[in-house]
Amino acid sequence: MKLMFLFCLLYVLSISATAQGIEDIFIEEYFQTSTILKNNLDSIPAGSVTYRIYADLAPGYKLQAVYGISGHPLFFKTTTTFFSSRVGSKLGNRINNSSLELEYGMLDTWLTIGAASHTHMGIPKKDDPDGSIFDIISLNKKDGLIPGTVSKPNVYNLTLDFFDRRDSSEFITHDGVISVGAGVSGPTKDNIVLVAQLTTNGKISFEINLQVLKPNGSGYERYVARNPKDKEVLFEKLSYKQ
Repeated sequence: MKLMFLFCLLYVLSISATAQGIEDIFIEEYFQTSTILKNNLDSIPAGSVTYRIYADLAPGYKLQAVYGISGHPLFFKTTTTFFSSRVGSKLGNRINNSSLELEYGMLDTWLTIGAASHTHMGIPKKDDPDGSIFDIISLNKKDGLIPGTVSKPNVYNLTLDFFDRRDSSEFITHDGVISVGAGVSGPTKDNIVLVAQLTTNGKISFEINLQVLKPNGSGYERYVARNPKDKEVLFEKLSYKQ
């Protein structure tokens, strides 16, 4: 089975030649440390930064899928290795709150469509209205978490074991997807949806492709990092090299 067949099963009706669903893709430096962080389970090298990648959607739009297909790979790379917490998870929605507060679970590397724990959505720290559940320095006032209804994404043809390994430097797929059929809106009026969290002491690069649902069930739009075809839309910020 190919990924294109899976897309046919998603709740899509038509595609518009005039795309307008994505307003921005941006990276937040969620956490950084100048010293080694070490405890009984985990060790994070000095100079590590936790990055969060967000899709800023137009009003009424929903993020439906993050994918890689032939000609449009989905990848995340670092020049060193990504940090993987022993109490973390492969997907944001699978992280228990107890794991967030235990050891360095809140700094784990994972994929998501909106969720940053099983009961929280991820939001930029500058927009965080309700303080923090963490004592760790620089996250003790705003933690980028807001309580919300978390959707369980479907995962197709993705080897997520990458996010449990402690020597990983590259995640890539040419035929894989993480999706929520009904789509996910951002938890605030700005409609910003979290896509990934990455922790590393290296320089990062990525290419991401997104499918977004148009308002009122009127179809979808596909945004790609490079080489658009047919009615795909090139959005240059979906490709990044530090």
